Amino acid sequence: MIPYLAVSLCIAICIEIALVVHIEKTAGRVQECMTASLGTVTRKGVSDHWKEKLLLYYSGRMFVASLKLGGLIFLIFTPALLVYYLGGRLDPAIPPFFISPKGLIFSTILSIVYLPARLAFRSSGKENQDYSASSRLLHNLALGPRIIREASFDVEQASLKAKPGAQGEHVFVSGLARAGTTLLMRLLYESGDFCSLTYRDMPFVLAPNLWKKLSAGSRKDMEKKERAHQDGVLVDFDSPEALEEVFWKTFCAEKYLHSDHLSPMKADQETVEKFRAYVASILCAYENAEGRYLSKNNNNILRLDAVRESFPNAVILIPFRHPLTHAASLMNQHRLFLKNQEQDAFALKYMTWLAHHEFGGGHRPFRFSDEAQAKGAPLTLDYWLRLWIEAYGFLYPKTNDVNGRLVCYEDLCENPATALDNLGKLAEIKRPMGRQNPIRSGGREVIDPFDPALLGKAESLYWQLREKGSWLTQAP
Repeated sequence: MIPYLAVSLCIAICIEIALVVHIEKTAGRVQECMTASLGTVTRKGVSDHWKEKLLLYYSGRMFVASLKLGGLIFLIFTPALLVYYLGGRLDPAIPPFFISPKGLIFSTILSIVYLPARLAFRSSGKENQDYSASSRLLHNLALGPRIIREASFDVEQASLKAKPGAQGEHVFVSGLARAGTTLLMRLLYESGDFCSLTYRDMPFVLAPNLWKKLSAGSRKDMEKKERAHQDGVLVDFDSPEALEEVFWKTFCAEKYLHSDHLSPMKADQETVEKFRAYVASILCAYENAEGRYLSKNNNNILRLDAVRESFPNAVILIPFRHPLTHAASLMNQHRLFLKNQEQDAFALKYMTWLAHHEFGGGHRPFRFSDEAQAKGAPLTLDYWLRLWIEAYGFLYPKTNDVNGRLVCYEDLCENPATALDNLGKLAEIKRPMGRQNPIRSGGREVIDPFDPALLGKAESLYWQLREKGSWLTQAP
């Protein structure tokens, strides 16, 4: 009995130390330095002189982080060393039991049970109760370390028979959050012509086929409920969702994902080919290898050229709405997510894992140039109006009549029959588009103060966008 108690106490102390020192953060820094070093070696347009300097810099950072990681690992396992070397004084049976097969099995089982229980206790009242402790642990494992995400993708691709191609006539929906991107995606998804990532693909979104097989025995259903945005949109496990960004974060984070903002990026040929393979794996997971992929990813406005290069025949839809109601909606969501994430730490982690930085505690604005930066506080309308102007000013010249179409939210709400008919024709949907419920406008009276001159500038751009997007309501 004493050996079991000693090992139990040892495991508990080791796990408590690991939780206190946040070893995963230090391990992440080592991984980041390794990735940055590899990126420097393969980066084009950088001279060998500067590559050498950057490699020395990253090597130094990696050395320091590795030393710290080694020290933390030693600290975490110090209780185990003490039990092994000093436990014999308490009971001679402790050291041999500690390294015996029975002792190792007992330690493993206890760790698997104790860690999720401890996480659940620590997060009580601060974590999302929709996710069990074991589910949160799995999300941490699958979406946290970059090396795990890369490995899951590689294993998926190695076991996949699908042949990726560039000819798919897929549809990509992308714009500022709260522009009607979810509405547009769902209208298209309801046609039945598309495959899309859903909540069932979480957390191993880069390996949908493998995860489908592994989770088949634990498949669950849930009643539809309102999503965290509290905007009347109901979701369940089979609802399509914006999960694709995990791919770009895994393979291109250093190109666009910065500590305080997100910037436009270009993808190299290797990434383009990987993205084609990823889309092929999604279609295969939904048993529609020859089908069409539907994506809703607001961050894709940063890489429209990469999407076009990946799939030249794709349709890209860019929703927009009136800047004042749009800015108000963004600000209100920012307030809501700040409040929710203060009460629910897991919600912030979840959004960060998915690289959804539109609002909330993890907000990082789009920055389309060094000069273009939304000024002011995110709790003011002027901040979001500036962001709207910068985003759609950047997007306006990137739209065309080939594969980059503007979609006005107000036109979609005011003239749904014609708009849906034109959308269906553009996307070459087989059956008439429609929906049982009317499309409601999300506009509310705006009572917060704003700069009239700033709104005037935004409205001028809005009417240019609306004119360019007039195809949506043109009569046949």
